[in-house]
Amino acid sequence: MDDIEHGVRASQGEFPSSYPEPPSRAPFLPLLTLIHCVPAIGMAPTLLELTVERVRKSSRALPYTTYDQPRGAPVTHQLMAHAATRIDTA
Repeated sequence: MDDIEHGVRASQGEFPSSYPEPPSRAPFLPLLTLIHCVPAIGMAPTLLELTVERVRKSSRALPYTTYDQPRGAPVTHQLMAHAATRIDTA
């Protein structure tokens, strides 16, 4: 096939390929998303454990609150529970 015939076929929406149709026409963005998200999802439970441990050991006061330590604040418990739920859902 010469270049002119390729150009005519391409202008009509036909793109000849040496690959089979399904893999060459598959969208790449969903695959790329999976490739980048799976490691983060795998690390999430360990990161949550490290965060909970850090909150337990923290002795810093929460700014703009009356709580001396973050482990006593209800908002800390709520945020940890929300993060754990999202990790379990993923």
